Parts: sequence; C-alpha cells; structure tokens
Amino acid sequence: MASTCISRHMNAPRARVYKSLIDAGAIAKWKVPTGMTCQVHEFEGREGGAFRISLTYDEQTGTGKTTAQTDTYRGRFVTLVPNERVVEVDEFETANPALRGEMTIAPKVGRSWRPRRFGFGRRRGRGARENRSATSS
Repeated sequence: MASTCISRHMNAPRARVYKSLIDAGAIAKWKVPTGMTCQVHEFEGREGGAFRISLTYDEQTGTGKTTAQTDTYRGRFVTLVPNERVVEVDEFETANPALRGEMTIAPKVGRSWRPRRFGFGRRRGRGARENRSATSS
C-alpha cells in the first residue's frame, strides 16, 4: 500500500486549527488544491458524521476521478479528539477500480499548533503550499 505524508503549518491556536478540520465552511476554503474549486454537499462535523465533497478543476484537464473535471469523495469522521486529532475515512466516487478504496486521513494538531501528519492511502495530495514526501510499502 502506498502512503503520502503532507505537512501544513497553520499559525493559529490549536482550537482554531481543530475547528478548521471539522467545519464545512473552513474546509471549503482551505482544503482545496490550487487550481480547483470546492463544493461541500453534505457535512456533519461530529464523530460518526458523514460528508460529501466535490473538487472541480478550474481548467479542462480530463483527469477527474468522478467526471472529467471533478473529484467527488465521501467519508466519515471516525475519531475526534478536541484540539488534538481528527481521523476521517474517505473514498472517491469513481468507476475506475484502481481509484476505489478507503483512505484514512489522520491530521494531528501538534504542540506547535499545526496538523502534523496527513496520511493518505492510495493517492497523493495536491497544493502549492504543501510539502510532499511519498513512500510505498
């Protein structure tokens, strides 16, 4: 299984960072890669809560996972530890068997007020302000 580790520094108090991980409005603003727009269709920011989000490419790319221009995924919050940790399980809506399967994403709000490690199984993150390193096992 492949995994990707992404770090993103957020210069804010832990409570604010945590809230940005479980708030639909915040997700629509910051958890969208450069060159895409975000639409939050459904979002329950609580443990056990479900969400459904679409990311649409700004330019014609033909590389979308759900449609030619869009990556839509749905998921659920598995674990929420206020001001410390969020664990979610996501899955793309796709007809492509190579892109199917659950991804566990587990950011931690670290001591320096930032999500420490985003673990993505099966895909790489995108975005101009992200530091990427990928490993395969």
